[in-house]
Amino acid sequence: MAENAFDKGIDYLREAYQAMKDVEEIKASQNKAKAEAKRFSKLVAQEEKNKKDEITTAIKQRTDQIGMAYDNEMDVVRQKIKKLDAKRQTQKAKQQDMRYDAETEGFRQEASLCEAEIKNVLKQHHISAICRTDLFYSLFMPKGIKDFLVILLWLLVLLLVIPFCICLLGKYTFLKGVASLTVYYILIFVCCISIVFITYLLISNRTKVRYPEPLLHCRDEKTKLHAIKRQMRAVRNKIQKDKDESRYDLGSFDTRMEALKVELSEIGEQKKQALLEFDKTKRPVVEQEIAASHDGKIAEYEQGRKEAEDYQDSAESQLATLRLRIVNEYEAYLGKEYMTIEKLDLLLAIMEEEGVATIGEAIAVYNGKMEV
Repeated sequence: MAENAFDKGIDYLREAYQAMKDVEEIKASQNKAKAEAKRFSKLVAQEEKNKKDEITTAIKQRTDQIGMAYDNEMDVVRQKIKKLDAKRQTQKAKQQDMRYDAETEGFRQEASLCEAEIKNVLKQHHISAICRTDLFYSLFMPKGIKDFLVILLWLLVLLLVIPFCICLLGKYTFLKGVASLTVYYILIFVCCISIVFITYLLISNRTKVRYPEPLLHCRDEKTKLHAIKRQMRAVRNKIQKDKDESRYDLGSFDTRMEALKVELSEIGEQKKQALLEFDKTKRPVVEQEIAASHDGKIAEYEQGRKEAEDYQDSAESQLATLRLRIVNEYEAYLGKEYMTIEKLDLLLAIMEEEGVATIGEAIAVYNGKMEV
């Protein structure tokens, strides 16, 4: 005949209760181990990241230091090239000036004769020095579109801009508070126009009208002088655009410049080789040194994670065994509905406090209480 668990006493119930408590304790330990494994995994990942970041930073610093050392040397050479090029340009400019002086000597002599002629004519006829200026001939003896443009510009300034500025200034100063400004504005423009034309006529009468022939002669000399200066500017432009530098004696500069450029190229090549050498021989050493300072912690965290995971596996195995035992030894007899810590605890309390001898009686008392 099969054994009836309901006839058993309190010891059987205590064993079932302890088995369920063991399940909960193992689950709690398993959860704690799971949390520990997760924590150690994070520590491993963080330490791996720290190692990688430190290696990256160190390699970059070492590479930058090597590159900077060579870059500084290259900058020194570049400065030498820059200074030498400036000296070369200065020497070239001097030689160009000498060439310009030689090629324009005849023009300069002609220009000096023209200027002397103008000065002598004006002095001979006691004409004002104002008649030596280009502006005088543009305004009073125009010849060509350029002179007429100069006249137009001066008319705009003297007859429009200046009167307008006086009107604007007067509005806030000497005409402030005047009711009607139109009349005053007209008077200002009329006065300015009158002054300009009177002044123009006075200068014209004292110069062009009084000395027409001498001033015509001076104007012709001025025209000749301008033509000579245009020719001189053409010579200057031709010299500056000339690509042939053989006549300027710049060979010594070019030789030194070429040597500096070769030196610069060599330093650049040395920089490349130094960086390649660092990558090939020194970089692995640096990486190993840094890795060694982190690998101990990583191994420690890996060990902690492994132990926690091993404990989880062990706990899972214990739980499987214990669950099967509970199913076979207790749940199969008492029923799954009573196999909880809370209900087992209540049944134990009933048996201890009310003197119930068997589990079946304790269950009956429990059910009776539940029905009340």
